[in-house]
Amino acid sequence: MFKIDENKVDEVLKLVDFSDKRIVNRVLHLVKKYDCIDVKLNEKYAELDKIEDELDKLIAFSDLEISVLEEFKKDVNEAFGMNIVDEIYGDALPGIEVYFSLFDKIKPFIEDSKKQESVAISELNKLYSLDRIK
Repeated sequence: MFKIDENKVDEVLKLVDFSDKRIVNRVLHLVKKYDCIDVKLNEKYAELDKIEDELDKLIAFSDLEISVLEEFKKDVNEAFGMNIVDEIYGDALPGIEVYFSLFDKIKPFIEDSKKQESVAISELNKLYSLDRIK
């Protein structure tokens, strides 16, 4: 099982500027892109399951898993504008379950950023309200 250093995750996430709207936007697009990945993968798994030679089948499944995880790692790094996966997990290629843990930790940062944005917009609306001018 892949060991996660929770302190390292927290340390690296503190370096991410979640007030940067581009990061939040890219993370949301990332979530959308992989939202139905299981359906797409099941179709590919069904095709690979037709391979008769067991070793060839295992190799094909492993190749597909590596391909998906490498693409996901690249997309996560691009979403954050840094090599966040390497910063947290080193040179390893973590499984998808490790990313679930990462995104569980990211969610409060994004929610807080959106909450701060709402407060700022509310304050601006009060400041530039037509009622204030009257």
